[in-house]
Amino acid sequence: MSKIWAISCGNTSANQWKSMWPEWQQQNHATIGSFCTFNLVVDNVPLTTEVITRNILISDSANKNGVNERKALAQARIAEKFAFDIFTGDYIVARVGLSKVFGIGEVVGPIEYSESAFEPKTHHQLRRINWLKVFSKAIVLQNRFHLQSTIEDLHMSFTKKPDGKLNLTYQQYKGSVPSEKSVKLVQEILTRCELPYC
Repeated sequence: MSKIWAISCGNTSANQWKSMWPEWQQQNHATIGSFCTFNLVVDNVPLTTEVITRNILISDSANKNGVNERKALAQARIAEKFAFDIFTGDYIVARVGLSKVFGIGEVVGPIEYSESAFEPKTHHQLRRINWLKVFSKAIVLQNRFHLQSTIEDLHMSFTKKPDGKLNLTYQQYKGSVPSEKSVKLVQEILTRCELPYC
């Protein structure tokens, strides 16, 4: 089964999305920074949380921004989720803030590291995306996202039926099924992006 994730395409207060979303769309990718200016996979082996955290703490960008150990650990977990929890075949919703969506796409490759930084010139980690539906201007959802975070697991899995419809399954979350609000959020996103589901 594949999963559905939401990824922020920029800080709303700094209007980063104005440069990030066009690049994501043109380059067919999604990126994160998280002060990870280094490769998360060495000799085909993923780095551990401890190593990622340590590497963030000693990086120039983290030092310039006063990143402490607690923040470095939080950033390491974001990087791990982006690199190792999201799989090829999963869907990514490109969002800004708690209610705006720019598009939805399918992940088509593993984590990649780029020596050259992407917008906003701090992003080195990327995933290749086949954008299925994009909007030149963000659509505003009636149902809001739950977290103002870089990556949000929407707790929905799916399989593709022969007719192209997504057969949705609601994942267990901390021992309970997702709230009605969560279900409505995903259903609204798929409907607005013209992706049939059942």
